[in-house]
Amino acid sequence: MKKCQKAALALSAFGAGLIGCTEEHGLSEPPSYAATTNGAVVAARPAAIRHEEQPFEHIAAMVPSFAGYYIDEAGSLVIMVADEHDDNRAMAAARRVVNEDALLSRANYKFKIGRARRSFRQLATARDLVFDSVFSLIPDVRTLDLDEKDNRVRIGIDEVSYSNVKQLLTQRFRVLGIDTTLIRLVSEQVARPTSTASLRNRDTPAATSLTAMWGAMVGGILIQTTGADPKAGGASPASCSAGFAANHTPAGSPTYRAIVTATHCTTVWGAPDGTSFSQGGVFGGFSEVDPDKYRCGYNWCRASDAALFKLDASMPSEVGLIARTTSASSGAGAGSTAVDPFSPYFVVTGTALPPVGATYHKMGFAGGWTTGVKWQSCIDHKLGNGLDQYVTRCADRGTAFNTGGDSGGSVFVRLDSNNVALIGTTVGQGGNNHVWSLIGRIESDMGGVLGVVRDATLSSPTVTAAVLGSGYAEISWPPVSGATEYRVTVDNYSQTCDEWGCYVTGMREESTVTGGTFTDSRSYLYVIPPGTPSTAHVSMQVVARNPLLGSRSIASDAVRFAKDF
Repeated sequence: MKKCQKAALALSAFGAGLIGCTEEHGLSEPPSYAATTNGAVVAARPAAIRHEEQPFEHIAAMVPSFAGYYIDEAGSLVIMVADEHDDNRAMAAARRVVNEDALLSRANYKFKIGRARRSFRQLATARDLVFDSVFSLIPDVRTLDLDEKDNRVRIGIDEVSYSNVKQLLTQRFRVLGIDTTLIRLVSEQVARPTSTASLRNRDTPAATSLTAMWGAMVGGILIQTTGADPKAGGASPASCSAGFAANHTPAGSPTYRAIVTATHCTTVWGAPDGTSFSQGGVFGGFSEVDPDKYRCGYNWCRASDAALFKLDASMPSEVGLIARTTSASSGAGAGSTAVDPFSPYFVVTGTALPPVGATYHKMGFAGGWTTGVKWQSCIDHKLGNGLDQYVTRCADRGTAFNTGGDSGGSVFVRLDSNNVALIGTTVGQGGNNHVWSLIGRIESDMGGVLGVVRDATLSSPTVTAAVLGSGYAEISWPPVSGATEYRVTVDNYSQTCDEWGCYVTGMREESTVTGGTFTDSRSYLYVIPPGTPSTAHVSMQVVARNPLLGSRSIASDAVRFAKDF
């Protein structure tokens, strides 16, 4: 038995058809690269370009031999090019595209050229043909990917039927006229259907762990639904993870508050079915948007494995917050599920689509906080067995550990210690192979506008009293709702004139006002340093803040003490 086949069958993250481990087999090895003319690598623009691959197509339209890009182990951004004569043009075009990407432009990557054998357009055309003529028709073909790093179309086959399916595909490719050097076949151990039964809360205080009863809905915490789809185990009730809270604005309709989790955590995958959910034993709401799946060959397809629940008016929520635990695991095991008492949230400040090779993070109530590396982009992925399998179109896959119950949980990249960009929600797992739906595809499925970014604006403080005494200046202001501290900035300045003209000198000090219940007015007293010139002036401003929630106000109007000291 092969090493891969000996590995323990990984449990699914509340699902099936998800990858445990792989062995790779090439149909035929590609020839060694030799310099080509542009004509040898030019392919016509594919009939349809996937939204997530638009940056690649934008470069390919200018540089036909361009083949994609990814982040390598050294942290460099590798620009794949099939024709060495196009290296400079491809590098320049890629820099322009990357500089326009909010996430990539922050990283200040070192760029370098990687040699490809086929262009992006060649691979995209072949991948799309395989989807229509192979993936959609053969149940044991489990995954399909345009692999920009390997520079081939990667086809995952159930290991149990690998030999027979490989022979069938070889014949099929010959009939379709597909160049087999473009293809890599992969034997994949498939996790069979399992389910996660509903759990009782192990914690009664709010926000002590991801399984606790929370005071408000945020991403990454335990929820229970009335039932899961049979292809995902069929548990009833069932436990999954919340992906994120959002403000959903359907076209032409009022905005309402919602949460998003996996559609396989509802009683029917990809269909409006009236599933309800609860958190900590408290009713949370009903499934509001779970678009009907559509036929794709013998299978059913959706852009995302996601469902949106409209929150009941009694269920509090916080848009743009993901629960944060004490530590992350980057290996084969679970991370912490205990909430960090000093920094209990990540703050969502944007969304992103990271490239292959990027580090990302996952939060779910069962596997906790785990990290991994994205190693496949825009894969088509199946859930279930036999005919009528469920296909999530254009998902991503990486190495972050997750386990049964993490389905629907938050997937994100960190921008700094507290701020993150949301990239999607968990579909499922097998060992350290983690599949997630993309945030752009989730929004497309839900329709309208999905507001996921934290509104970080608090009301600006209003200074209601200002006193200038002998050697001090003091200001006071009423409390600001949501603020846990106030940052006071003091400018002490004076103007000096000589034969060369007049100029301003002085100093700036910043102090933080904390403590109390913040139901009473706040105040700050500034002691004017001895020796301050008699012509000096003092200016004071206040900013309301809530560091745990990433919230702050704009500064108050400046209070200026223009009296001579």
